[in-house]
Amino acid sequence: MEVDTYTSHSAKAPVVYEYHDYRAYLKDHFNFRKSRERDFSTRAFAKSVGLTPPYFTMVLNGRRSLSSTTIEKILPALELTPAEQSYFKLLCVIADSSSQEERVQALNKLQNFSTYRKNNPEEFEVYRYLTKWFYVAIKELAATKEFKPDPAWIQNQLAYKVAPAEIRRALEFLEEQKFIKVKPDGSAEVVRKTLSCKDGVFQLALREFHQQMLRLAGEAMTSVHHSRRSILGETLCVSERDFEKIHEILERSARELIALEKTAAGPDAVYHVTLAAFPLTKTRRTENENV
Repeated sequence: MEVDTYTSHSAKAPVVYEYHDYRAYLKDHFNFRKSRERDFSTRAFAKSVGLTPPYFTMVLNGRRSLSSTTIEKILPALELTPAEQSYFKLLCVIADSSSQEERVQALNKLQNFSTYRKNNPEEFEVYRYLTKWFYVAIKELAATKEFKPDPAWIQNQLAYKVAPAEIRRALEFLEEQKFIKVKPDGSAEVVRKTLSCKDGVFQLALREFHQQMLRLAGEAMTSVHHSRRSILGETLCVSERDFEKIHEILERSARELIALEKTAAGPDAVYHVTLAAFPLTKTRRTENENV
């Protein structure tokens, strides 16, 4: 027997634009309706849209995903406006798609909703900062004594082509969000701040950032002289249990790099260092896990 165990956090009708997770929205939606409709239940809702209650409960608990066909079945019963339905569909893609590209595209579309931007300023900030590699590069470049908040000067410093208009927007964003502070004399100061964001959005943005950096690493193999780059790698045959040791080694190296940055005298260049370990063979631990 399937039992509803969801608890509502609000006495008002849930607004889909305020949610990052479609499952959380569905749970609150159902609990709100239960509090006002005598005969309403999740089981009855599932049956009314042609779904089995056990399957629908597994969806709500994260053990199954909604197919596109199932989404079309339940949307009319949720009584959402066309715009709200579009928003809900995008939440489903972000949560359940196996394609990073599809999820990034969905999040880009999600941010076209003014209500989303208003309700989720931190997520909007983190996503915009991490999904364009040169935002991070320009912020770090601002720590050099020679830095000029001028798109033409910055364009000349970057090793990869970025349009001046994009650089101008990056500067405006970095100043507005207080990543950098431009002084009256034209010099700049980097403000170290902690990024705050919902896990799903942060992880999606971080994956996009790393993918961009890895693509630039590939370009650097031919565009940057070997004396100015260091790309090392080892292919190892180890026990799957040894991955935790590999992870510890990489984390220790990352801490040493951070310490180096803090003690650097007269920094005059921006480097990105990637420490990566990933399987080249299928592993028992990851075969059935979402990436």
